[in-house]
Amino acid sequence: MTCQGYFSSRFPVMKILIFEWMVGGGLLQDRLPPNSGSSMFQEGLAMVRSICSDLTCAGHSIQLPVDGRIPRVQLDQVPARQSPISESGLLVPVLNQLASPVDAILVIAPECGGRLATALDWLARYSDRIVSPVGEIVRIGSSKQGTVRFLEQAGVQASFEAAPVYPVIVKPDDGAGSDGIHLFENAAAVPQLIWDHPDQWRVERFLPGFPVSISVIGGACGHFLFPPTQQIFGGGVRPDESDRLRPAGLAWPGPWAGFDFPLKQSFARRTVDLAHRALKALPQFSGYLGIDMVLAESGPAEDRIVDLNPRITSSWVGLRQLFSSNLSQFMLDYARGIECETPVATVRQLKYRLVPEQKKGPASRRPR
Repeated sequence: MTCQGYFSSRFPVMKILIFEWMVGGGLLQDRLPPNSGSSMFQEGLAMVRSICSDLTCAGHSIQLPVDGRIPRVQLDQVPARQSPISESGLLVPVLNQLASPVDAILVIAPECGGRLATALDWLARYSDRIVSPVGEIVRIGSSKQGTVRFLEQAGVQASFEAAPVYPVIVKPDDGAGSDGIHLFENAAAVPQLIWDHPDQWRVERFLPGFPVSISVIGGACGHFLFPPTQQIFGGGVRPDESDRLRPAGLAWPGPWAGFDFPLKQSFARRTVDLAHRALKALPQFSGYLGIDMVLAESGPAEDRIVDLNPRITSSWVGLRQLFSSNLSQFMLDYARGIECETPVATVRQLKYRLVPEQKKGPASRRPR
């Protein structure tokens, strides 16, 4: 484990609880096995490894609940005091037991199915120690429709024309990342269940452009914006048999694969400008917020925010490679209003991939 930036001699040692849904036992609640081949599990494990490594290097003691069904070999490189959980009924009691003596809590969970809100509710009695967005901003970010309504009412570009302008993108209202998003070329291809349950799905015009993202740390003194990046996806694939929208739609843009840095200067300015407008409208928060956008090929007037992620996202793992300082320690300090050094990117170019590429292939440049 290579340590960066901050060290324990400069900062008081803390006890920190990190709960990540995919690794920490949330799948027991879902009655699902941990699937090391799934994109969401890989992303969750990568986030846990990176944050635990950073905070251990800073001298802190990390408490980490883990799903007892995960093979030990996958967790051996996670520097933390691990507490295996063997059944769903033990998850909440163990979380509260681990939370009681700690100084800070990080909560990472997908918004889908109310999982993020549920995890925060489990730890609500320790809300003063949670270094993650809570409350209203989680409610807004947990609904695609709610995100659009809130931002549009504040005058921030977020909505697209809906059908009958085709092709259209259909996404679950409570979806996380690119999971469950489909592209439909015409009205006949859209399954009836979409129109029968408009509260569960968001339908919007497909906007040709560039998928970008910007990571933000909120705190008592305002917001810190990291350099924006272009998001890379696995590309459109036909849904498998378990997909509710099969076989008519193309699963698009595919699983999140990583990002490219830097954006060209004009794209970076457009991303930061739209992010500032959104942050001015959103409720105050502490901790990490990811903002996903499409920069339209037609120009900035058509740029749109497509998602708010009120929790640490997979981009965090790649961002660590851009900086020589300890980003997890910076996040804790900035969110709590503690004076700290501002991180400065020391890498000029990076193509970060969640899974290293075996062969060169076309990367998706189409938007979510």
